[in-house]
Amino acid sequence: MSDILREKGFIVFKASNGLEALNLVESYTFDTILVDLRMPGLDGIETSKQIKKIQPDANIFMITAYISKEIYDDAKNAGIQEILSKPVNFQQLEKILA
Repeated sequence: MSDILREKGFIVFKASNGLEALNLVESYTFDTILVDLRMPGLDGIETSKQIKKIQPDANIFMITAYISKEIYDDAKNAGIQEILSKPVNFQQLEKILA
């Protein structure tokens, strides 16, 4: 995904897990952040809660293949703007990022 976004002209930082993402958020300011629901260590919802404490204005979008009403509600409460289903529709993603 990061390679495709770079080809489209986006500046991309990549983290392998929630803790790496938080380290990046502490060092750089981001307009938009994509998180996966299932990540090693902190999941996407907990990572998003922590990101919002550091960068309250960041737009966070979650990508997942596992959606339920409970996950949706938890994501919204964590400040996640939208949930994208896997496989990701890149046209939809481009619209969100534009």
